[in-house]
Amino acid sequence: MGGGIGYFIGRKSVTLENAILKTATSDQDDSQLIKKILDGQCQAYKLHDALLLFRDCANSYVEIVGDTGESRGLERSLISYHQMFVSGHSINFNFRINDLKISKNYAVVKASYSKTSDLYEQEGIKGLTGEGLWLLSKSNGKWQINAFSWTEEMKK
Repeated sequence: MGGGIGYFIGRKSVTLENAILKTATSDQDDSQLIKKILDGQCQAYKLHDALLLFRDCANSYVEIVGDTGESRGLERSLISYHQMFVSGHSINFNFRINDLKISKNYAVVKASYSKTSDLYEQEGIKGLTGEGLWLLSKSNGKWQINAFSWTEEMKK
């Protein structure tokens, strides 16, 4: 019986080591998947595509405008961005991830970003700089954006 316990404990130890290795690898994979989702946000701006912007968002998505305290659901956000992506005008969105924390099925991304546009230039604004916070969850192996909050400042 003692041999059985020793075998069981030894077997568990190997399984635990493999689990630790798989977790480290999956965190790296998750990090890349999350970065890919956020890169898709930049691509949506380049293409002026509000539907693409929200492709990776949960149905319960909430957006919070930190400057005003306004919150919007998915539908209202989609309409707002659709109106912003006026045909014939460019909007460039660039971001830098400052912090990315991943747990098993949850991630928080803090980033700084800038937006430039010929629309802004017409109004005498060089661009916008901001800080954003994305909250993501993982369901059935797929990451999705649940919430986005930001504050922005105009550069004149």
